[in-house]
Amino acid sequence: MVDDTKLAIANAFKALIQDKSISKINVQDISSLAGVSRHTFYYHFRDVYSMTEWILESEGKKLFNSYDKLNNWEIGLERACCYAVENRLLVIKMYHSIFRDNLINFFQNIIYSIISRIVDSEFSNICVKEDEKNFLINFYTFGCVGTLCKWLDNNMEEDYHMIVSKLHTIIHGSVQDALIRFSGGKV
Repeated sequence: MVDDTKLAIANAFKALIQDKSISKINVQDISSLAGVSRHTFYYHFRDVYSMTEWILESEGKKLFNSYDKLNNWEIGLERACCYAVENRLLVIKMYHSIFRDNLINFFQNIIYSIISRIVDSEFSNICVKEDEKNFLINFYTFGCVGTLCKWLDNNMEEDYHMIVSKLHTIIHGSVQDALIRFSGGKV
């Protein structure tokens, strides 16, 4: 029941985005369209900002839930880009609003999780200090997220498959090479 109400509120927000600027959407608009009271909205969310966090978090879970063992960063990045294309208006409006950080965190969490799994599973035989491993994971995460942000800055004009392909050209083999260098050549 709680998730149904949250979903109704989220769907109302998404519907309002079709016709309104995000900055013009308020709790009353969302509540009215969802058929709930303002009190009900605030029972589920602190504010519109926390609601957008929940939307992205729950949609990210839906997007990757059946892929708990996903350890291919290219597939993960393609799924995140595909989500952005399928929800273009929502994503572009969020990106160019006060909700930008929520959207960037959405992409960052997905990519960090995938790269972390790859490093932990495929390169577990390479002895690297935890802080160096985290540095490497963050480096690749921020590189991918920065590339996605540039893509969003350009209103998703470039085919995301090309972006993933270019990233593959840069990243392929470099994670392992960097881990080996961090380990001092100890494999």
